[in-house]
Amino acid sequence: MAHKPQFDYYPMNRKNSDCKSNKGMNHFTLKEYKKNEDYNEHTFNALLLVKKFGTKVDIKKMQAINNRHENSNEGISSSDYKTRYELHNKYFKCFFKS
Repeated sequence: MAHKPQFDYYPMNRKNSDCKSNKGMNHFTLKEYKKNEDYNEHTFNALLLVKKFGTKVDIKKMQAINNRHENSNEGISSSDYKTRYELHNKYFKCFFKS
């Protein structure tokens, strides 16, 4: 049985003023995102989303979270999870901007 994601890939609000694609990240697509999710690469996906659409400040935050998560034997901390979740949701809808 195929893995079914727990969130909607097609959010209702498809317009977002935060959606400005950063140069060099055109290769990261929704198809790649879905593939990464199948392998539970949630933090990596959030990092790529923020690199593709985010501000320099948000990119630094997400890089720090990714580094801590990669170096942890216990997984992501609750505070990092909360920030990752907020950043993910802020930029995920940018895949669907019109």
